[in-house]
Parts: sequence; structure tokens; C-alpha cells
Amino acid sequence: MICKKCGSEVAEDDVFCMQCGEKIERPQCPHCGAEVDEDTVFCSNCGEKIGQERCPYCGSELEEDRKFCVFCGAKTDGTEPTKPQITVPKPQTTTGQSNQPRYEKRPDTDTKGVWAIGAAIILAAIIAIACLGMGMDGTEDDDVAEDGYLTDELSDDDKDFAWLNEDFDDYLGNWVAYLDNGKPIYFKIWKDTGKYWFSMDASTSSRALYAETILDDIDEDIGIATGEIDDEYTYLYAWITFYDGDLTVSTDMLDKGLQYSLDFDALECQPWTATDEAALNEFIFPYSDFENLKKLDIEGLSKEELKIARNEIYARHGRMFQDKSLQAYFNSCSWYTPSIAPEDFKESMLNEVEIANRDLIVSYEKEMGYR
Repeated sequence: MICKKCGSEVAEDDVFCMQCGEKIERPQCPHCGAEVDEDTVFCSNCGEKIGQERCPYCGSELEEDRKFCVFCGAKTDGTEPTKPQITVPKPQTTTGQSNQPRYEKRPDTDTKGVWAIGAAIILAAIIAIACLGMGMDGTEDDDVAEDGYLTDELSDDDKDFAWLNEDFDDYLGNWVAYLDNGKPIYFKIWKDTGKYWFSMDASTSSRALYAETILDDIDEDIGIATGEIDDEYTYLYAWITFYDGDLTVSTDMLDKGLQYSLDFDALECQPWTATDEAALNEFIFPYSDFENLKKLDIEGLSKEELKIARNEIYARHGRMFQDKSLQAYFNSCSWYTPSIAPEDFKESMLNEVEIANRDLIVSYEKEMGYR
């Protein structure tokens, strides 16, 4: 932090400047009174907006609800704009009749210069009319694309995607993306009353993170859709690219109540079908391979349910079972692929989360007298 009087650096907990003795006035949130940093845009205590947003690419102040910086053209998340920003020159029209000044002939006037200027104006008008006629009939202007971009103004990379002519309706439905640890993030795109909607569901056993927004900017020519919501409870910005059946999602999400944020960059999605949903429902705990269970999660389960929950951790890896009833149960599950004999299975095949969840279930089974 800098002292406003003498410019010296001051520590975070200093009340007075050690150089000039000036009292350090720390900025406060006007809504809740909490101390905030000078460049803070949202209060970390109450979530209210308190500062002027700046372009992370060039540092210029951003106007309200701007998605692109008017100074450098970058997207407000600091990346260069994906869509080429091209200004198509408009042809200059000519008026039907020009008012030429009248000249009074005098003996000393140079009439050759006057006639030369007049001839040049007439020639320029003829050329402008000819060029305008070629552009209006659409037969000789092959370099102008359907969306108005001039092909000679686009880079080679832009030409590859500038006219995809995708139909966004083909991407309506449920989608899922899997993180590196196997955790699924669910997305949904639907249409209601003529508007396109997008939702994100990253719920876990400890948090329910859900947000939705209208996709108010959809460009089917370049395969990009964006939407943003910033209300009392949630902030969500979604950037979607779609092409040839493939969907990629980038999001910036903040739950203002929980003060919890999630940012994802270019998640490759795949359709989430009814078959996938049915397979998920075959698990007692679908995410026991990457989410730690709590005692509250397993309380109330029967002896048989606990047994299945404990062994589905192994079955997920393809382990087979000597217990015929267990083997028959997992054989009936669509997700199960038996591939490892019981004597060949190694404890090292389980990750730390799976081992912790197995031990929790075993401990509860002993507590209940089931083992």
C-alpha cells in the first residue's frame, strides 16, 4: 500500500506512515464497512460491487456491462477477441445534381484551369457510379461474404471458420465435461420463449453450485455463444464454442452467498443421455472415487447397501468377486466391466479418496455390528 501524502510504501497493518506520520486512510466498502483493497471491484465480505472494473489486458477503465475494451479491443477477461473486428467501408453515393458555382468571365481569368477542375469532378462521379453499380447487383462482388466481411480483409485462419453456418438448435440438450480427477460438470442448453438458456451444475456433497443465464450473443457463422448474469446471488459468464457437433465451454462463476468461485477454461463436453443418467443411478455413491464421504452420508444405509457401497469402489476398477451374490449384482450394472481376478487386485490400484471412503464404511459397519 502507498501513502497518498509522501508516496512511501506502508505495511498492511500500519496506522500511520513511518516516513511522514500521515494517518493511513484505508478504503472501505460503502455497503458493509469492511476494509477492501484499492483495486478491489467486488467486496470480499458482502459481494457488492464497489470499484471501477479495468481491462486486464491494457488497464483502461471499463464502462458498465462492457464485454470488450473500447481502447484495445480485448475481451474483458484479458484475451484477444475471437471474432475479427472488421469495418466494411461503405460506398460513397453521389447526389443527383451538384450546384456548380457560377463564374463571371473576365478578361484576365484562366478558363483552362476551371475546365480542368470541372472535367476531373465529372470523371470522378462516373467512376463512383460505375463502382456502386457493380457492388449493388451482387453478381460481380464475389469477395464480399454473406455476413458483410471482405474476404481480402480476413486472415487465413479467420477464413477457415468465418462462415461455418452452424445451427445452434442442434446443440440443445444436456452435456457433461469431466475434470482430470474424473469429476463431472453438467451443462444444459435449452430454448424458452424464443430465448436460449445455459445452466451449469457443479454440485458436490458439500456444496450445491448452480447458475443459469440467457445466451444473448449467438453467432452461428463463427460458432460462438456467450451469456452473462450478475445479480444479488450469483455471477456467471459463459463462453461456448460449437462446431461440427463438438461443444466447448469456458465459465467464470461466483456464488456470492458462499463466497465460492469456479473458473473453467475450454472444457470439452459430450452429450449426457438418458442411458448415462440410468448408469449413474446404479451407484450407491457415484462419486466415491474422488469425493470424500462423511459419516452423515452413510448413516441410515442398510447392511446390504453398505456392503454394496464398499465394494462398488473395487468394482469400478473391474475387480471380480468370490461372493456370488456380489458378482451377480455388479454383472447387472451397465457400467461394470469385470477384468481383474480377486487375487490379482492390488491395494495400490485405489486412490487416497477411495481408501478413505472404504475405511469410513468399514468403521461404520463395525460400529453398527455388521462386521
